[in-house]
Amino acid sequence: LLDEVQELTLLGGWNLDVDSGVMAWTKGTYRIHDVSPDQTPDAIINDIVFYSPADREKLDAAMQTAISQGVPFDLELDLITPKGQSRRVRMSAKVKKRDNKVTHVFGMIMDISEEKEREEELHHANEDLRVINRIITTSAAATGVKDLLGKMLDETLALTNLEGGGICLIEPDDTLVLVVHRQPSESVSTVPTPQKVKVGGCLCGECARTQKTVILESRQEVQGFPRCELQGGEDIHYHAAFPLSVGSRRLGVLCLFSRIDKQLSARQLGLLESVSTQIAIGLDNAQMFAKSSTQAVTLEEKVLERTVDLEKSRQAMQLLLEDMAEGQEKVQRLNKQFVGRELRMRELKEEIERLRKANS
Repeated sequence: LLDEVQELTLLGGWNLDVDSGVMAWTKGTYRIHDVSPDQTPDAIINDIVFYSPADREKLDAAMQTAISQGVPFDLELDLITPKGQSRRVRMSAKVKKRDNKVTHVFGMIMDISEEKEREEELHHANEDLRVINRIITTSAAATGVKDLLGKMLDETLALTNLEGGGICLIEPDDTLVLVVHRQPSESVSTVPTPQKVKVGGCLCGECARTQKTVILESRQEVQGFPRCELQGGEDIHYHAAFPLSVGSRRLGVLCLFSRIDKQLSARQLGLLESVSTQIAIGLDNAQMFAKSSTQAVTLEEKVLERTVDLEKSRQAMQLLLEDMAEGQEKVQRLNKQFVGRELRMRELKEEIERLRKANS
């Protein structure tokens, strides 16, 4: 039962008889050290070096302190088995005394490699989340597309410790324009205005065309790339290009490079894929905001222009109404004059008729 429990828990036990110097191991300890139980632990320890000089010195010092002073210990050590397996182990010890003298040092050894791997994975995952969160925060604080891309490029270079890089955007005519860069190549730094490169016509252009990451891990690969803008004497030893896209829409390319031998780990490359996605989302949001702002300004100008036109129309209508009121007053005056004349004519006719009758 003890053996099965030790195998299940990756645990082993050991005991040192201080007076005789004899070391005893359980089957679990043999299993962790990857050696046969046919040999004695003393012979194994003498014939095989399991630990680095630093770890062995640390273990020897802890063991001597336990024997001489009765001080227990709890250590984490890197162990290399005779078959070349690398393991992280935890070794703990207590002491047994008789007449105030240490007679035995005993304890356990546990293979904690998987636990350490999980801790490391969790640590890396937390670090990756912090990086992405920092990039998202940076994008929120940017004051424009160029400022946004510059901040994100700086964060990316800090993450990878690469020498330089740049971000190119895809124009409506299917060309690439370098918007921001750090430590550019000589051919880039001597160009007074941004040059347009056809998508597919260079290393970054190939990345934009295929929407796939392009990694060149050596100077030979860089120089041998069929459509490489760095063939003109530029000594680049590492070059990576990551597409910036949202859904099926291509926005641009993030490119990074180094003039010295440099390799990025699989974790770093995976993180850069995530970072590129965040850059693309931030860029897309910034472009939509800029477009909506432009449209808002245009709409405001049109509204202002329409308001001016309406004011002019209102003023013209007011003048027309005033003219109509004045004309109506004139008509009323003429009507009064006409009515007065009609009454006068009627009176004259009546007077003439009366005179005629009087004369007859």
